[in-house]
Amino acid sequence: MSTPQRISRRHLLRGAAAASAPFALPGCGAAGTDAAGPTGATLAQANRLTDHPLSAERIRTIVPAARMNHAFFRAVRDLEIPDLVEPAVVFVARGPSPGEE
Repeated sequence: MSTPQRISRRHLLRGAAAASAPFALPGCGAAGTDAAGPTGATLAQANRLTDHPLSAERIRTIVPAARMNHAFFRAVRDLEIPDLVEPAVVFVARGPSPGEE
């Protein structure tokens, strides 16, 4: 008999994020296509929710940068890191406390 493999928090959260992403921003769920990322219509819809409305020209200017950021964050999010990889050592620039010497 084999024991069922436990699911890690990372895999659970990745699955939940992947399942909910298409509902959060329409157009963002099309992974790996040129249509992936926020669209002008999506940003205009989000703009209606803010206190500082942007002009249509400004939204057209923002769309390429938002798509580039979306592609960058998708690449980082989709990076497979094994669970056995240790986190990086944290460097603290402060010297030792007076009582630690």
